Amino acid sequence: MESVFVTGTDTGIGKTYVAAGIAAALRRRGASVGVMKPFAAGAPGGAFAGGRESGPGNNVDGDAAILGDAAGAADDPPHLVCPHRYSMAASPYTAWMRGGEPKPDINRVLECYEEIEGMHDVVVVEGIGGVMTPILRSYSVADLIADMGIPAVVVCSDMLGTVNHTMMTVDACRRSNVTVRGIVINGGAGRPGSDRYDRHVLEQDLEELCGFNILGFVPPMPGAAAGARQTTSQAIGRLLDVSQIAGT
Repeated sequence: MESVFVTGTDTGIGKTYVAAGIAAALRRRGASVGVMKPFAAGAPGGAFAGGRESGPGNNVDGDAAILGDAAGAADDPPHLVCPHRYSMAASPYTAWMRGGEPKPDINRVLECYEEIEGMHDVVVVEGIGGVMTPILRSYSVADLIADMGIPAVVVCSDMLGTVNHTMMTVDACRRSNVTVRGIVINGGAGRPGSDRYDRHVLEQDLEELCGFNILGFVPPMPGAAAGARQTTSQAIGRLLDVSQIAGT
């Protein structure tokens, strides 16, 4: 069983619930599952800079909390699960350079990952934005995945334009020597009323053009918006080919 990094073609594409679905599915198989959200943007309370312990008002919330609930790992130390929390809703690079927030500490992130990995059988990591989202001036999310040494799952939408975005994402992974396990299509991403592909046409196009298997299709999940976090995560987990994702 291998840890996995969930990335996507864009922000707001559904990475969190796909990652939570993977975590829930692995937990259902009896694995001890850890989770990590190395960078969170728009987070109340700012960053756990330098690995500081959490304090009042600085508990893990948002995406990291959804992941922790799905994995049964809600009690893991918050400063390990989410080492950088930026109040500015932007890339880590922009929050640091333009927002005056702490400089991203890649070594600290990798140390946190190693600690969580040592606590569990497998770790599900959720990225921020897309693979080329800048963390430092010359260091992107793709570089972080490569340094963690784990494969990636790419989440995309089913909106028109997604083939272009997915091919660019996969190409960026290849150029950074990131192994891609496959692609998950999130049919609930994007604006209501957007033009969308026929599911089966899109699956064929992506498999042929990107060279990777489709690992699942997630239809719109009203429960996510309604706050039914665990139910939604479990339902998504049942839609995914977790054996391919985690190499089991």
